[in-house]
Amino acid sequence: MSDEDFLRALYAAPLVYAPGTDSDYSNTNYHLLAMIVERVSGMKFNEYLQRHIFDPCGMEHTSSMAIGDETSVPGYFDDLFSLGIVNENGYSPQPNTERGAGGIHTCVADLWAFDRALMSGQLVSGDSLEEMTHFEMDYGCGLYPYGKRAYGHSGRNGTYTTENVIIESEQYGRLYFIASTSTDAGIYGLGALTKLIGGI
Repeated sequence: MSDEDFLRALYAAPLVYAPGTDSDYSNTNYHLLAMIVERVSGMKFNEYLQRHIFDPCGMEHTSSMAIGDETSVPGYFDDLFSLGIVNENGYSPQPNTERGAGGIHTCVADLWAFDRALMSGQLVSGDSLEEMTHFEMDYGCGLYPYGKRAYGHSGRNGTYTTENVIIESEQYGRLYFIASTSTDAGIYGLGALTKLIGGI
């Protein structure tokens, strides 16, 4: 789908509710945001991420919308490959469709580096970080609350799931819970752990 086709479909879609009255997660909005970043910066979105996020954070094992840098075999690969959901490398056959809403390949160590850079003010201003952790309607510009003292975001595709949670602990300071798995069974295990974290 071209950007023009995407925008036509987006503008033709009916509103689910009046703006400002409710919220719902939508990958479409992140795809639109990536298009805006490209228009304003004059760079491809994956190149912008590399220059302004991955490199400054020291995320040496992270890429966006790349093919061929997977280092593990995803769960249920044969079924997904036969259905055309992933290609021979375990990726979406068309990485551009994940622009802004997926397609980032990383590891736990790089996510930790990202979290530390984000929380230290290296990536966004203090005001922006405060906005990200102001949870109006249970969402805060990319972050979800996980109970009273934790927040983060999860990601999942047909083969992998990841939880990235930051815990504000009175006793130990800031803690980072980052876990990734390649099995559907892991989704339930990670879900149980994040519920436990939410009760802290």
